[in-house]
Amino acid sequence: MRWLREPVANITVARDAQGTQEPLLSKLSELGIPSEVSSSPPRVVANCITLCANYFLWRCWADRLEFQLEAVDAGHTNVHVVALPNLFITRPHPHHVKVEIDALVSGLRTE
Repeated sequence: MRWLREPVANITVARDAQGTQEPLLSKLSELGIPSEVSSSPPRVVANCITLCANYFLWRCWADRLEFQLEAVDAGHTNVHVVALPNLFITRPHPHHVKVEIDALVSGLRTE
């Protein structure tokens, strides 16, 4: 687990944790983003590169997005989207799967 984490978004979904995980995995697969599932704590880690901070001349790229699933009650789940920055990446390479965070999060909200 990395110590540097950048919160990106919080989404509340009207499904249980298992019912939330399935559409999330299918959306990531549809976008061509490789992902891993962890059961404790329940989360999905997407291996993609995204711009998580832009400070004028310095850009901070994250090479992983973590979707933490937290059950609120029987029918609702909070999804916390966290970027895991990699300070050694100065620009995306052609082999990276580049993702726009805003477009991904808005796509997940409509699911």
